[in-house]
Amino acid sequence: GGGGGRAASTSGIVSVGGSGGNGATGGTATLANIGAITTSGDHADAAYAHSIGGGGGKGASSTAIGVPFSVAIGGNGGTGNHGGAVNINKIGTAGAQLTTTGEHARGLVAYSQGGGGGHAGNTVSVSASSTPDVSVAIGGSGGAAGNGGEVRVNFNGGVSTAGGHSTGILATSTGGGGGSAGTTVSVANGVGTVSTAIGGDGSGGGTGGTVTFCRGTRAGSSEFCSTSSQEDAGQVKTQGAISHGVLVSSVGGSGGHSGVTVAGTAAPSFDSVDVGVGGDGGEGGAGGLVNVYSSGGISTTGESSVGLLVKSVGGSGGSAYTTAAADTLSSSSVNVSVGGNGGTAGGGGNITLGSIDDITTQGSHSDGISVQSTAKSGGVGGAVITGTGVSAGNAGISVGGGAGNGSTAGTVDLTWSGTQLHTKGLQAVG
Repeated sequence: GGGGGRAASTSGIVSVGGSGGNGATGGTATLANIGAITTSGDHADAAYAHSIGGGGGKGASSTAIGVPFSVAIGGNGGTGNHGGAVNINKIGTAGAQLTTTGEHARGLVAYSQGGGGGHAGNTVSVSASSTPDVSVAIGGSGGAAGNGGEVRVNFNGGVSTAGGHSTGILATSTGGGGGSAGTTVSVANGVGTVSTAIGGDGSGGGTGGTVTFCRGTRAGSSEFCSTSSQEDAGQVKTQGAISHGVLVSSVGGSGGHSGVTVAGTAAPSFDSVDVGVGGDGGEGGAGGLVNVYSSGGISTTGESSVGLLVKSVGGSGGSAYTTAAADTLSSSSVNVSVGGNGGTAGGGGNITLGSIDDITTQGSHSDGISVQSTAKSGGVGGAVITGTGVSAGNAGISVGGGAGNGSTAGTVDLTWSGTQLHTKGLQAVG
């Protein structure tokens, strides 16, 4: 899907920024009846099916300059949309051999990607006069991210890759990253001033979709794979570094960050009140359900090349950035700064893996089978600053932001019943 448009900047005594456009939804991608394919160039995958949701557009920046008041409201980021479903269906090994010899050249790729949320524009409000003065700035928030779509792969063919960074088979669904808020600044300059800045929030990351991967079909192999034909798949073989045999994953997007928020009085004032309230970080998206059945054998030769790697990973929570409230010179002043909270992390999804593969790896850091359901960390809470230059009487109040909570990993159900699981390199677990 296409990305959303960017909103134009605005200005005036009262300025309201427009929101970024929304991204379009990715369509369904289907690949079937794969024959023998060979590629020899770099970045030349043999077979590829990909659906991408469009990213949200950037919100408008907003600037207000006035006497004796000014108000600026920042534009929100546009919404990222969802990736579509991806289906690869090739039953039968005859003729379905995928071969690549270049660098960054994978054998078979099935990938659904949610669009990232658009970032908010910056917001600045400045008011200056010789009378009482008011300045208000309200920051825009980041746009919501799109989710990864469902990915289903049913492939019995063989795969061979020779170059580095050339995974044999990749099947993944990934949520988009949440949009971040922009910087928010409010400055007043007058006899008596009130300056208020309220920061925008980061948005949540998209969730990873369900991924179902079937390599080989046998009665009773799994409840989620077809058993209409009874055969094992062809072998998957990789030779380069960082070239996993089979990688299946569902990954949640990270939450967006809040922006820096500043409220202040810039010049001498009899009395001043400055209030800064920071925005919160967005929540991380959850990793989705992953179901895998694999047969036919896997071998890797290079370093950092896992034989069979299966993951469901939640996204990190977005961090809250610094909030400040300060004045330079006044007879009396009150400065209040309240920090934003970090976003909660996304959880890892449940994983079911059944394999009858014989698996061999030769390089260091090349595990035979690795299965991981992982929850990332919550976002960092916002730092706060209050201060005054010279004042006959000053009150400063600072309330720090809280850190975002972590989340939980999913369950892992692993069954392996092959005859050989052999690793030869250093720090390579079977």
